[in-house]
Amino acid sequence: MSYFPSTSNSTGRWSLMEIRNEIMGQNWIGTVFSGTNAIFGYGEIGSVLDTITRFDNTGTYVGSEENAGTARNGLAAASYGGDKAIFGFGYNGSTVDTITRFDNTGTYVGSEESAGTARNGLAAASYGGDKAIFGFGYTTAAVNTITRFDSTGTYVGSEESAGTARTGHAAASYGGDKAIFGFGYNGSSIVDTITRFDNTGTYVGSEESAGTARRYLAAASYGGDKAIFGFGYNGSSNVNTITRFDNTGTYVGSEESAGTARRNLAAATYGGDKAIFGFGYTTENVNTITRFDNTGTYVGSQENAGTERRELAAASYG
Repeated sequence: MSYFPSTSNSTGRWSLMEIRNEIMGQNWIGTVFSGTNAIFGYGEIGSVLDTITRFDNTGTYVGSEENAGTARNGLAAASYGGDKAIFGFGYNGSTVDTITRFDNTGTYVGSEESAGTARNGLAAASYGGDKAIFGFGYTTAAVNTITRFDSTGTYVGSEESAGTARTGHAAASYGGDKAIFGFGYNGSSIVDTITRFDNTGTYVGSEESAGTARRYLAAASYGGDKAIFGFGYNGSSNVNTITRFDNTGTYVGSEESAGTARRNLAAATYGGDKAIFGFGYTTENVNTITRFDNTGTYVGSQENAGTERRELAAASYG
């Protein structure tokens, strides 16, 4: 087996992204690149939790533990440094700006305060290949605050005015190094707004009409460079709507019936190119896990993966 593509592009040269995509297309994940695992953290069951639940690179539940920093709900999480996870912000009786980090083994390494605007109901994604961006959320009203962390998980600043202020949305990486935020609630209505950031974490624009407007959904990357948004609440009922975006961040379609309709769940990439959605709320808290393969196709659900809960966050690591 060659470690280089057997064909050439029109220029006769290969970019790093083209080589990466060629490798991923040949299922070399785990050979050249590390497999990724998924970590789900925090949430609530009526009281806030500090529970951490991990899944390996096959999407299999491998265990849970308590006492990983500040218990809270309504937070967000993303990968950083290429293989670590950062959880940020949330609510524990008041909005907080707590940042909690996990290393590339999924082990808790510490928490700190004072990383920008305290808020909850936000979302986060990786960008630039190794950095994390947290966006939007709720203080006393919906906000459009963007907070960034560098490749070491260090807070590097916040800014306002990146598109429509909203809460209850979701975010994922796309294109290998960019971030897309989608859907949510703007303070008066549920929206289908999509907001994109480039590989420097710079706001590049928003648009409407990307499928079913909803809130309390989740999102993850899949296929190495695409984004999938799933589930949520449309204002009258929980839904199992799945919405996909290609590697340019362009909406490519939606469908129903991908497992249990629910809201207030979380999602992460696993296995390098697949997506796992977990937990949430139906008419009660659930521990349902739903998986999608590297084409974004639903491959099944299961119950009983740790503590039933809602309003948690998730990221990949390893």
